[in-house]
Amino acid sequence: MIASAVLMLLSAAVRLVYYFAVSPYTVQTYDLFVHIMLPVVCCASFAVTVLIKKNMKYTVWCVFAGCAFFIIKSFAFETTHMILCILLYCAVGALYALTAFGKIKTFIPIIIVFTLPLAVHIGTDIGELSVGTEISGYMPELSVVLIMAALLTYSIAEMKKKAVRQSK
Repeated sequence: MIASAVLMLLSAAVRLVYYFAVSPYTVQTYDLFVHIMLPVVCCASFAVTVLIKKNMKYTVWCVFAGCAFFIIKSFAFETTHMILCILLYCAVGALYALTAFGKIKTFIPIIIVFTLPLAVHIGTDIGELSVGTEISGYMPELSVVLIMAALLTYSIAEMKKKAVRQSK
């Protein structure tokens, strides 16, 4: 659980450093709210909720807000890609909520949903890195990868916690 909180806080830190230190002159009002405040508040809220409440149900609103961020971000994509992203993030939010509230009894679907995109992002991001490339340009994507890693880590921890409870 601590690992997922740390990953979320790292994601928020990477995003803040990128937008305020690396490219501070490109921050517009839209960027401030959509690309900075929304994901940073989601990440920080998730981390605090995980550490204090220690119950997956309380993290659902953070995940919904994060899905909203990714849906808004998808508006910049071409139409088919945007529609697929909107459907995907709605499904992710619903699947997470159904798992958190015990309607889906196994964590396997949510773990798959977080593992596959994480693997794809890591694979494509590493493939895009080349010698001499400024790493700062990859900071927003690194922030996203850290969010996915945090959600995967948290889901696995919750699955293990549930297994321990059931074995008693």
